[in-house]
Amino acid sequence: MRKAARNNIFNRQTKKIIRNEQNYLKSTRENIINKTSSFDTLEAYRSARTNIIFSLFDEEGCKKLIITSAMPGDGKTTTCINLALTFAHMGSNILVIDADLRCPRVHSYFDIDNEIGLSNLLVGLAQIDSVIQSKEGIDVITAGHIPQNPAELLSSKKMGEILDTLSKRYDYIFIDTPPVGLVADAVNMAKNVSGVIIVARQNYTIHKAINEAIASLKFANSRILGFIVNDSAHAKHSYRKNKYGYYKYIT
Repeated sequence: MRKAARNNIFNRQTKKIIRNEQNYLKSTRENIINKTSSFDTLEAYRSARTNIIFSLFDEEGCKKLIITSAMPGDGKTTTCINLALTFAHMGSNILVIDADLRCPRVHSYFDIDNEIGLSNLLVGLAQIDSVIQSKEGIDVITAGHIPQNPAELLSSKKMGEILDTLSKRYDYIFIDTPPVGLVADAVNMAKNVSGVIIVARQNYTIHKAINEAIASLKFANSRILGFIVNDSAHAKHSYRKNKYGYYKYIT
């Protein structure tokens, strides 16, 4: 199959805004930015933050962002958390929601409990304050128990009501969803958010999968803010850094 890097899938769909350097780390916890992260990595996320802020300059109140991908393994959860942390560093009040009710991972990144979370809220078995946990300067709502009907729950009126309530408390809400190429959860939720960011991985994400993800989101009138590209291509020389980029979506 054709890969993203070989076909430069962003030429027709996007315009390049930023291109920075980032070391790619394999460990789940090591992927999360902290005080010891390299300058290039931190600066890459700061640059993405700046572009997102400008993309949402016309939005008032809380900005709600879906972070998704076309395929599994593109790095959407890592990117979601690192963006949230980067926004928190400038003093914003931040919430991360794990809306991947099929394969939740946010709790493992933060090493926090996942006994109750979003799924419990959606079925009326928990209150908002009981599912919010704080970690590393941001608030987190984990996925909770995996339900049998995640698509119905995430597209429900209750989901919209929960986001409306949370919007009164936070400046930004970052929502990690399943890949668009697998299920329609992100598409169904898009009506309740300010915009969608698609995460892809250079030399990994399939050209067709990206195009299908874009088409699905556009069909639902989603506002695609841009792409964040992780370059996981491994060079022959270990000292070569991998790349990170932010691309603005052109309608």
